[in-house]
Amino acid sequence: MAGVEYRGKYERRKTNQQWGGRFNEPTDAFVARFTASVEFDQRMYRQDIQGSVAHAKMLTKVGVLTEAECDDILNGLAEIQQDIESEISNGLLSLKMCT
Repeated sequence: MAGVEYRGKYERRKTNQQWGGRFNEPTDAFVARFTASVEFDQRMYRQDIQGSVAHAKMLTKVGVLTEAECDDILNGLAEIQQDIESEISNGLLSLKMCT
């Protein structure tokens, strides 16, 4: 797959873009920068979900969300975490990328 070289804050490397070869035109520079953190984001899924849970609870505590809305969000986040972990255990997502 085609990679795009980018210069991050601390390094220069090639990214492995899964959509390489599907489009006729080169990847827009903004899109390349925007998606450059995908591999890192995948490794941080647990922390990302924990942060989202804490944020939903805080928004509920200050009255921005109702208890029902918060429950819906927490249930959705739990489903997302289960889906990710299921994909990892089934070999559909690399453990190297997500742990």
